[in-house]
Amino acid sequence: MPRPLTRRNAEGEIYKRLSTVDDDIAQWETVDAKIVASTAENLDYRAGGYIRHEVLLHLLRIAGKDRRSDDFYALFQVFMARVRHLIRPWLARRPGNPDELVMETCSAIAKLLAEDAADPASDEVDYFEVRFAKALYFFVLDRLEENERWYSMHQSSEDLVDNSEFIDVTSLDDSRGLTGPEKAALGAQIIRAFHALSDEERSILELRYLKGVKTSSKDADEETISKKLNLSERTIRNRLTSATKKLSKFKERQ
Repeated sequence: MPRPLTRRNAEGEIYKRLSTVDDDIAQWETVDAKIVASTAENLDYRAGGYIRHEVLLHLLRIAGKDRRSDDFYALFQVFMARVRHLIRPWLARRPGNPDELVMETCSAIAKLLAEDAADPASDEVDYFEVRFAKALYFFVLDRLEENERWYSMHQSSEDLVDNSEFIDVTSLDDSRGLTGPEKAALGAQIIRAFHALSDEERSILELRYLKGVKTSSKDADEETISKKLNLSERTIRNRLTSATKKLSKFKERQ
């Protein structure tokens, strides 16, 4: 039988699942996780064999807490596909880039699940197992408010500092041997790190470190970041330094 919920509501009462959800959990928890994941790809709740969000989330959480990494990762992928499917229409109505908002929110959900899996005693996502769509909606609203507060407090610095252009990302590059929850956490960390950057900073980092475009050149015919983005060399150096600082601070917080 499913493990009991532990989180309490404002009246001090423990949240309860619908009895039909408990019945579905009892049915699906004996089925191989890969079959569950394949079945859960069906997003039409009116179709036969549809697996409710609450059921899928419970099976995912138990796989994580039981350290069944392959099962966790299989269920995690289809669960996150459902999350994206649900939140995209909500975020499409918000100002800004909906794809970035979806990615930002999904990274927060992935981090929450990874932390939950790492702590067998955690009950942080209990309410999601009771009324998933409602819980997710309020989670999205909280994330949007938090995001707006964060960006208002972290403006890009215009101060000219040293010309160091080295970013240590080696710790993010070795994902071999990680468990399913650890992979989810690593992916969430990387996404969150780069969403701390402005669009301009991300563009400059991509040109400099992924495409190898120089910041400046004595050759007037050589393409540089400055020419490509129509920004001064000083601005390019400032943005690189600002981005490096943000990534370093993010790494220190992990």
